Amino acid sequence: MRIVIIGAGAAGLMTASVICEHNPKTEIFLIEKNDQVGKKILLTGGGRCNLTTGLTDIDEILKKYPRGSRFLSYAMHEFPPKKICEFFENHGLPLKIEKDLRVFPKSEKAQDVINVFQKILYSPNVKILLETKVLQVIKKREKFEICLDDNEKIIADKIVLTCGGESLNSNINGYDIAKSFGHSIKQLRPSLTSFIVKEKFIKNLAGIAFETVSLTIKAKRDFTFSGSILFTHQGLSGPAIFAISALVAYEEFCLKNPLILLIDLRPEISFEALLEFFKQKSISDDKKKFVNVLSALLPKNLAMILGDNLKINLEKKFNEISKKELNQIVENIKNFKLTLIGRNLESQMVTAGGVNLREIDKQTMQSKICSDLYFAGEILDIDGFTGGFNLQAAWATGMTVGRSIK
Repeated sequence: MRIVIIGAGAAGLMTASVICEHNPKTEIFLIEKNDQVGKKILLTGGGRCNLTTGLTDIDEILKKYPRGSRFLSYAMHEFPPKKICEFFENHGLPLKIEKDLRVFPKSEKAQDVINVFQKILYSPNVKILLETKVLQVIKKREKFEICLDDNEKIIADKIVLTCGGESLNSNINGYDIAKSFGHSIKQLRPSLTSFIVKEKFIKNLAGIAFETVSLTIKAKRDFTFSGSILFTHQGLSGPAIFAISALVAYEEFCLKNPLILLIDLRPEISFEALLEFFKQKSISDDKKKFVNVLSALLPKNLAMILGDNLKINLEKKFNEISKKELNQIVENIKNFKLTLIGRNLESQMVTAGGVNLREIDKQTMQSKICSDLYFAGEILDIDGFTGGFNLQAAWATGMTVGRSIK
């Protein structure tokens, strides 16, 4: 049997490895347009590779996928994070789980993850074709004919598409191949991105981080998420921002049609409790500059900007701040407003959308439209939050394909 896998990312490498280990006589062609395998793996986790999650409750894990969780359920139960960790550790890669439940190689080197696959795939029956583009895939009777950019052709019994998240400007990509076999594609959108905001003062907040805030984006409906954020020169970044960007992946917004983001900067303290805090401070610190009192709750830069926005002089003494001004300040701590005008596409980690999941058998990842055509990884209409969930989906769907074929 000859199998062609198009895309040597996480899903492609896992698919090829499972087939190679269980059917060593099977001929495998792994085709990659880049100059190395696993290029995206090298970028995850800041070069350390956050390869899965330490969560064990499958229902909780599936909640981390804005799209595709129901379809993914079977593969996730068959190949949960625990089994993925066992796979890598059984192949000589020690792992560690950090406090936030992200899983990394103990070496903290993403290259070591790729080395696992390179050792498995070091076989005379595995051919890895780098810097190679697929121009066309057609099916003739029971065989697939794969036409490459060097005028070569490969005839295969089965084909696996794992080349998701590619630029739509390329001559052909995995989505085009899927469509050529009758599959429909859910609109592709950038996910897990940072935001660009309209307010000019944002550059003065660059570098300020909050461990926990509550975010609400006002759109056709409200989208909410809680977690850590980081102010940047252009806007906002951080895990909570990436997560809520996934939730609004299909919302259109720009300078002329912005979205409103409200940030509760101190979600652990209620509106009433904040007023009580200031009431107590008015007794002990009534002659202090109000900005110094407010700095107990917020970074001073942010406190001053909040005052400027409200046209309140925070350099005044506490006893000079009116009750109305105090209420306005508390309201803005609980609902700090920013105007979202774009996504920073340079920060994009994942593509939302992809091959319609209703057209795929979730237990085998085989096409319901074209026999012997399989899918795995980001090409599917599945995407998750940060924290190892997208790689977990790639490993699980890749293993499902590999097991189905073997």
